[in-house]
Amino acid sequence: MQNFIPNTCIDLLFDYVSMMKQQKIYLPEEAKNKRVAIVGAGIAGLCSAFELLKLGIKPSIFEASDRIGGRACTQHFDIAGKKEKPFAELGAMRIPASSAIFRYYACSLGVTLKELFPDPRIDHTTVYFNNTCYDWTAGTPLPPPLDEIDYHWKKLINPIFDDIYSSWKLNDIDSVRQKWQKYIDTYKNRSLYEVLRSNIPMHNETDLIQYFGAIGFGAGGLSSLYYVNFLEILRVLINAYDSNHYLLKNGISDFLNLFYTTPLQDNLSLSDINSLQLNTVVICIDYNRASGKPVITYRNEVTKETTIKEFDAVIYTGTTSAAHLLNLSLQSPNGEYIFDKNVRTAIRSSHMVAASKTFICTKDKFWKRMNIPRCLITDELPRAMYFLDYPNIEEGIVCLSYSWGMDSQRLQAVSPEHRVIIFRRIIERINSNLARELIPVNDEVINIDWFNVKYQNGAFKLLPPGYEHLQQKLYYQFKSCLSHEDKGIYLAGDCISWSGGWIEGAMYTALNSFYSVCKRFGAEFSHTTPLDQNEDLFYY
Repeated sequence: MQNFIPNTCIDLLFDYVSMMKQQKIYLPEEAKNKRVAIVGAGIAGLCSAFELLKLGIKPSIFEASDRIGGRACTQHFDIAGKKEKPFAELGAMRIPASSAIFRYYACSLGVTLKELFPDPRIDHTTVYFNNTCYDWTAGTPLPPPLDEIDYHWKKLINPIFDDIYSSWKLNDIDSVRQKWQKYIDTYKNRSLYEVLRSNIPMHNETDLIQYFGAIGFGAGGLSSLYYVNFLEILRVLINAYDSNHYLLKNGISDFLNLFYTTPLQDNLSLSDINSLQLNTVVICIDYNRASGKPVITYRNEVTKETTIKEFDAVIYTGTTSAAHLLNLSLQSPNGEYIFDKNVRTAIRSSHMVAASKTFICTKDKFWKRMNIPRCLITDELPRAMYFLDYPNIEEGIVCLSYSWGMDSQRLQAVSPEHRVIIFRRIIERINSNLARELIPVNDEVINIDWFNVKYQNGAFKLLPPGYEHLQQKLYYQFKSCLSHEDKGIYLAGDCISWSGGWIEGAMYTALNSFYSVCKRFGAEFSHTTPLDQNEDLFYY
């Protein structure tokens, strides 16, 4: 039953792809002259801008950094004389097969998903646990003694899969809703650790902590995420975000650039109309009650010029941490509360998780000639290591380490170059032949610590127990366009979604806010829209 691939998020049960294929939007001609500001040029900002331009609305995109993409970031290695330069995916690097709306856009923009990202549950993997090396052959159970906890984990989780998917595969949405509500009621106030401890019998607690700290549910360690609400983990699994991953052969930034450069209305692209202002920091979002319009204040970081301008609508796509630092939970300079009390509480209560990645480029794809497994999972500092085989690139790309939470934070005082030395010392004890191959071309190391990146303040959202009801308020904020108190300011981005850290969630919320803007401008729709989603679909 786990082979079922959902077409939407379990918390929404709304089919975005069907809507996009059938929808016709009738926008009043005068609405095309209205001004829309989009704060942030990540996937949510670009997606909403792309849809607005389709209708003839020319949005203004304000991006604080010097590039588009946000936490979807491809950085190329500096290797001279190469037409196809190797690159590192510092943010989004794997696309689940269940990413239906992403695949819809990929198809429409001519991007194919063929190459599979290495997966420890599918690909040959080395596991280093408790100073012992285990060989995990593709398609087989974990080797003893790791198989015992894995057995009990599956005994806990597989009945949930079977229960929900048995209805979902029949498209019995009401039954799916009732079943998911049952699991919400069971787990909404329980941490990952609490659920593991109460459901997995072990000889001692240390075994449980160490196992899930290193292996997780098969794809890497969860030691730094024990405090997280179990529902957050469960929805990742139910939405099939944890498996069947693809990589983009030209990088995620190439895909995002297509949103910006593809011609749309009047054969013009967002690039053609110069919609993007890079190095431009939005320092205030306000509301003019007299005109009934949002007001933003922004500063060009190069010229230091500050501008205050009214817009007919604003879509804010930054992280919730960035929104908090922008004082969106406070009363504005004009004396206005931009959002209602619940949304303000959700913003100030946001939980962003730290994450770090370290990449090197090697002279060739050595793992192929040496028959080395493509994945390495450890309970040491390089928690998860992947050998990436991009078909159009000769060199090998190695994600030396991908770590979250405290594992990420303990590395942040160490330089990228020193991290490579530390990682190689550890790998030397696991496989000396592998360690000898981990020599960076030109000594170049590409590294990211997302918690320290300006204007990001973290990698992705994960909620502790007790915060689900606030996330519900954040997600449905876009429906404020239906209220007589509508201020024309709408939230989007993966942090607003039920899919923190996944592009799919960013795209859902981008479309939500796009439809809010259309509604505010008097549009009519031929089919169901996100505005028809039921805010009370689930009780959290």
